[in-house]
Amino acid sequence: MSKQNIPKLALLYFPGGGRAKAIRLTFAAAGIDFEDRRLNTEGQPTYASIMNDQDKCPLGTVPILLQGDNVIASNSHSIRRYIARIGGLDHENAEDALRGEEIEAVGEDIFILWSKVAFAPDAPTKATNLEEFKQSGFPYYAAYIEKLLASGVKKHKVFVGPKLTSSDVFLFVVLGNVTNLIGNDWTEQFPRLAALQAAVADVPAIKGSKFVSE
Repeated sequence: MSKQNIPKLALLYFPGGGRAKAIRLTFAAAGIDFEDRRLNTEGQPTYASIMNDQDKCPLGTVPILLQGDNVIASNSHSIRRYIARIGGLDHENAEDALRGEEIEAVGEDIFILWSKVAFAPDAPTKATNLEEFKQSGFPYYAAYIEKLLASGVKKHKVFVGPKLTSSDVFLFVVLGNVTNLIGNDWTEQFPRLAALQAAVADVPAIKGSKFVSE
């Protein structure tokens, strides 16, 4: 699909990064303009007002991708992959796509563990979840992603494939969350993840995006 034929899209999510950050950065990396609608801000609905409305919020969750006022997708990974596909940031062959989707799935496991720390209901739970994240959760999943990246390193150097894709963008966001939570000591143990994070950060469209610091 040429950029001229891409429909005008809007993304609805809360203020801040969360589940929308990788989508917003995929839009930016693909050079696709979109309307960045933020719940609970002036001129936009509140989450409480739409969460039980299946026409406006089919699964009761956000982010939501819209064309005009019509909901066309309501899953963060599906939305991001769609933007990648229409914006030329998808994988070029089945092998790279398989590796990318595997990395995304394991990255999602890390994201979920991070969320249990970031949104823990109380301090003791947060401390317990953080210790699990540092000692067993993150290292376990990161080691597998490191192995997957190594399987393609002879051809692709740092990215999952031969060029930047939304898989790299998603992992970049996940690793940013990790660094914000536990610092960057993990980079010595997982050098390929660290190299990918640095390479994505250095992409001009990412580096210059207002969404990168959310």
